[in-house]
Amino acid sequence: MQMVIINLKKTALVFLLLLFVNGCTFAKEKAENCTGHKIDHFLGKYQVTSVVRYRGGLTTEVQANSKLKNILIIDLNLFDMAGFDAYESKIDFRCVSNVSEGEVPVEKFSSFYGLRSDREVIELMEIAPQIESATGIPIQFEIVGEELWYLFDGWVYRYSKSNA
Repeated sequence: MQMVIINLKKTALVFLLLLFVNGCTFAKEKAENCTGHKIDHFLGKYQVTSVVRYRGGLTTEVQANSKLKNILIIDLNLFDMAGFDAYESKIDFRCVSNVSEGEVPVEKFSSFYGLRSDREVIELMEIAPQIESATGIPIQFEIVGEELWYLFDGWVYRYSKSNA
């Protein structure tokens, strides 16, 4: 009986150690993303260039397509996106290991629904209010190449940097 308990303790210790190492490797919040781009690379004005359905939701195709050409502004001192209150923002990056076929992740990203599922790592940009008491809500974008993807109610809103 004691041998079983000792083996369980060793197994639990190994599991916790692996969990800790994995968390440190893939959940780092830092001033650059997984590809090494600095925050400055992502600052600017963006526009919705396409809308893609990835699962069911209450938003109709007409409603989703009405967001085409909506503007998003990401600045060190301001986050402004149609449908949300503008607020002073803080920007963090997080990298999450893409799950293998058959695994069910806790957080579901576009790859879970078959969109760009070839990625080994999902790069995320999280924008939240600078001040805890601010009324703005945190927003999460997937970084896919030079685009920012915003998943909402069964639709992926693909933002590209605007030259204007």
